[in-house]
Amino acid sequence: MYNTNVKAVNLRVNYQVKPLAVDRDDILFSWEVDGNKRGIFQDSYRILVSSSEKLLKNNIGDMWDSGRVMAKDSSFIRYAGARLESNMRYWWKVILWDTGGNEGKESDTSYFDTGLDQKDWQGIWIWKSKDIRVNSFSYFRKEIEVPDDFSLAKVFVSAHNHFKLFINGNRVGGDLSPAPTNPVTSKYYLTYDVTNLIQVGRNAICTVAHYIGGDGQNYVNGYPGFILQCEITAANGKKTIFATDEAWLVLAKTPYEDETAFQQNRRISAIEKFNANMEPKGWLLAGYDNAVDDTVDGNGIRENSGRHESSLWSNAVSSLINDGKWILKPQYIPEGIVEETITPNPVSTQKAGLQIFDAGKIVSGWPVLELRGIPNTVIRMRYSENLNDDGRVGHNVANENSENYYDEYIMRGDEKETWSPDLSYKAFRYVEITGYPEIISPENIKIASVHTGVPFTGSFNSSNTLLNDIYKACIQTQKNNML
Repeated sequence: MYNTNVKAVNLRVNYQVKPLAVDRDDILFSWEVDGNKRGIFQDSYRILVSSSEKLLKNNIGDMWDSGRVMAKDSSFIRYAGARLESNMRYWWKVILWDTGGNEGKESDTSYFDTGLDQKDWQGIWIWKSKDIRVNSFSYFRKEIEVPDDFSLAKVFVSAHNHFKLFINGNRVGGDLSPAPTNPVTSKYYLTYDVTNLIQVGRNAICTVAHYIGGDGQNYVNGYPGFILQCEITAANGKKTIFATDEAWLVLAKTPYEDETAFQQNRRISAIEKFNANMEPKGWLLAGYDNAVDDTVDGNGIRENSGRHESSLWSNAVSSLINDGKWILKPQYIPEGIVEETITPNPVSTQKAGLQIFDAGKIVSGWPVLELRGIPNTVIRMRYSENLNDDGRVGHNVANENSENYYDEYIMRGDEKETWSPDLSYKAFRYVEITGYPEIISPENIKIASVHTGVPFTGSFNSSNTLLNDIYKACIQTQKNNML
């Protein structure tokens, strides 16, 4: 029986709940204090860290038992126990006492995983060639065989500059990851638990990676590259590791056009030109290696060559990053998220081949098209925060003139085609769509409002409409500039 209901809740390690990779030499514990009576405060605490959940349930902190610490601190308390191993899971909990000296309820059990040390990385950085091309893209894939007794599957992954990861056709992770750093000093990697996506037998790990390289704002050029390590843990604890090397397959010619023009003087993003005819069908799925080629050539003509899909691919090459030995560190910053999907309103001109849509506010993000495919139709989406005097989308990025603030999609001709230029973000309110020969319904275009996934910790509301609108504008502006 406890004499108080004071309890530690929302347990976090290095800002995260149950993180999958933290620096083992820099562990910080935090929690919030909960109680069902007014005036209940934490007077002291005890932290227990164990190498197994069973030990922790028995209150055995074999890695660290802080003992009762007479302090009201509940944020960024540094780990002070035995040296932790890399790439291991540890279990922890907190016991609190209130200001009357009464022991509270134990916190719920939580855990954290330590990340990879540099020596633990078995994969190398890879790319499609040794040539460094500005605004270039690579498609990578690897099929792996997984035994039937696995209990955990984790993926550690990074790219310079961004990646989109797929496991058996399922998208993994957030948007525009990893967050930018100076890679000479450190490069972030992401860690995902993909246990629910991995299946017994054959599995496909696939990635689209994007290198910017334009000496622009918010990033350092470095070199193009992609690195991944997939660890499959069996029920007996034995690990099987699959990692990037020169045996991974890379698509000889991707649907994305390389070396397109940058969209603004700050060179944050470049035009995304995507030819759906060039994307091999089924490449995200296991068993694809034995499929028959069903792509078309650059002119949109289906080749019917009967060749195997594998002929479209070659082996990856070692990236120049490997010569620089970048230091990989776990990313604590939340990934980009699509917080809101907006159905825009048709405005101004509405006719086949030229339509303008209004998101209702300025957002950072991108449009998402879902249309009936018409072979080789070239769709252009131009962005701006304003319309010009003719009711067309302005040729500008904020107050900077730009003829390049657009993206382009060439249709394959499928019954339904979905695409979004989501390897870079755009700031806009209006989008002008040209080239599609039918009227586009608002239900067939969405606007993804995207920002770094930071939590809301407060809000403001008043009886004054103007103040409320100013608050909303401030919050939206902050979100637009956090990606």
